[in-house]
Parts: sequence; C-alpha cells; structure tokens
Amino acid sequence: MYLKMTAAGAQSSVDKNGRGTLGYAITGNNIELIAALIKQPLQQSELDDALYLAVGKQKIQLISDLLLLGANPLLRDRWGDSAMTSAQQINHPEINQLLGIQ
Repeated sequence: MYLKMTAAGAQSSVDKNGRGTLGYAITGNNIELIAALIKQPLQQSELDDALYLAVGKQKIQLISDLLLLGANPLLRDRWGDSAMTSAQQINHPEINQLLGIQ
C-alpha cells in the first residue's frame, strides 16, 4: 500500500518522536520500502533518525546514501545518543570510515 502511495508522490510523515516511515522500514528490515523512500523528499529529522537506525543495524550502503542526502551523524536524541556515538560503540571499520571516525 505505502509503495503505491510513494510511487504517486506521497511524502512520508514523522511521529512525535521523530520516527518516520523510513525509520520503521529500517527497523523492520523492509528493503523494498527503504529503497522507495530514500528516493522521496524526507524531513531532516527523519533522515537523522534513519541514520541512527542504519548505523545500529550496520547497513553500510544505506548509511552512505543517508549521508549523501544530508543526514547529520552528530545530532543527538533526547537521551544524548547520536549516530556517531552509536558507531563508536559498534566500532565497525566501514562505518567508522564513512563517518570519519579514526
């Protein structure tokens, strides 16, 4: 259903926690929906949340795509976590390289 709406140009929305359809697609590992959504205009908060989730799930290509779209790896959530701090804890070489962690 959502893929049909996306194909028609519908934009995703963000809930009160900043989690949008893209975030839920990443959490549910819905590859087809993720691919469709990153081609649509996204709110900055949705990009940033998606990056945080992609880092946690170690989705290298998605992290790269989100960074190119302008996701901010330094933006902290209400608990003080960011995609950058998550990446530092995971310490995955490819993620570290994408985020410029040495």
